[in-house]
Amino acid sequence: SLCYSLLPGRIYINWEGREERGSVKKQDYQAVRQDIKQRLLHFTHPQTGAKIIDKVFFREEIYSGPYLNDAADIIVEPHRGFDLKAKVGSDAQLFENSHISGMHTYDDAFIMARNCDISSVVSIQDVKAAILGK
Repeated sequence: SLCYSLLPGRIYINWEGREERGSVKKQDYQAVRQDIKQRLLHFTHPQTGAKIIDKVFFREEIYSGPYLNDAADIIVEPHRGFDLKAKVGSDAQLFENSHISGMHTYDDAFIMARNCDISSVVSIQDVKAAILGK
């Protein structure tokens, strides 16, 4: 395989030398990531034709620091109304209705704080400084 996902929306390239049975050579890594990104961005629902994927990021576009290489190679954000789930088994389907109807979204989180000024928080990256009072 070229890639795998253990967490919905987090894709790891099956990179030779990093993965036990890696199949993607180092010189092909960028091309494989780009190909997967383009395929995901053109992914549509088979009945409605609605685009499923809103954004696709390479890890270095989101993360930085000493643990960057531990992050997923590709991070996928679905359009509103689509929730990336994982299911394994012979009856697994790509699109199905589930009794589970809740889902996480990126633009409707909130912060509640006591004895802490959070008026300067506009992004998740601002939370630490607000909590520490810096």
